[in-house]
Amino acid sequence: MSGDATTWARAQTVGDGRAKALLKEYAHWASEDYTTWASNETLELALELDIKTIRKARERLVELGYLTETRKRRGDTGNIVVYQMLAPADSVIAQKIDRRTGETTSLSPPSIDEYQAKQDKKRSPSKSGTPKGIQKRSPSKTGTPPDLDARGTKNALQGVPDFPQGVPNLDPDLKDLGFELSGVGNARASGGADDDKTGHTHDHEKTESASPTPGFDRFWAVWPAASGRKQARELCLSHWVANGLEADKHLIAAHVEAMKRTPHWKTGGDPTPIRYLEGRRWRDCSPDEIEACASEQPADESEPWHETQVGVDARAKAIGFRDRKHDEDWRSYRVLVVKAASDRRAAEFVLKDAERFNDARLFEFARTTFGDQLLPVDFYAS
Repeated sequence: MSGDATTWARAQTVGDGRAKALLKEYAHWASEDYTTWASNETLELALELDIKTIRKARERLVELGYLTETRKRRGDTGNIVVYQMLAPADSVIAQKIDRRTGETTSLSPPSIDEYQAKQDKKRSPSKSGTPKGIQKRSPSKTGTPPDLDARGTKNALQGVPDFPQGVPNLDPDLKDLGFELSGVGNARASGGADDDKTGHTHDHEKTESASPTPGFDRFWAVWPAASGRKQARELCLSHWVANGLEADKHLIAAHVEAMKRTPHWKTGGDPTPIRYLEGRRWRDCSPDEIEACASEQPADESEPWHETQVGVDARAKAIGFRDRKHDEDWRSYRVLVVKAASDRRAAEFVLKDAERFNDARLFEFARTTFGDQLLPVDFYAS
């Protein structure tokens, strides 16, 4: 748990009470490098909000640049996304002052540029041949360093957030605690007609001026948002500029337009935008072949929809199946979605998954629900 991250989060003006509460909850669980994760069950218990509201608040934090998804996953099933807390350009700067020495220390997480530079450095091998990002930490004199990621997500109460919109005067005066707020970015300071009530300039108003990257603006506009993977815009823009992708702007936009009409992307198989750009996936097809992608199932099955909760929710939405209920286990819900989709390959995976976790109840529910239509051909073989 990070007191610095929590103090910084309390100082921010997000413009949405629920998003602010979620930011403080993620800050509560942040590690020293400002990476943070918490299960949906933990967030629901702490914030007393339904999962749809939490997802909407999280999307707003990602859109504003306070969170970005990393490639790490945690939890018992390895499906909980690890986020990196970031300090947007217009965020409030919080500092801590040592009363004895007068030394000032910033409490802010890294900016998007600092985070991107760190990721680029990790991907480059060091002179000794071992990537710095995976070097082992030396044990301290008092013993083995604590495992900061060893946090319970299901069986332990992980803290209760405070809600500043409900009790506005409960938060202490940061200056009385030795913290200094050094100001905000130009977007809040201007207070002009281009700012909304939250102090943030609307994205569409920013792009109306002459944009140096019109190709990226087009790429971001055509990227599908149904699966919830459309995030980390600033990170994608940095990668776009650094790699000179403006030269391929027409090819990229055409490829995305074609791919988002394919069954694979429509059912939750679309990658995140940053993964798409890093993999240069538009180069898999020539300009003459791109249009044909719209009527074919792509060969890339690296992210089957039935293996993740996000994929199941996206698949249900794509086929017009009902939304998952607030208290409904997603694996049981997956059985119903697989049945509605008539996907034999997904049905086989669900049965094997239930066997792997020794879940007899789920296995019997799946077997009964699927029936002979979806059960594997050799299911009843002795």
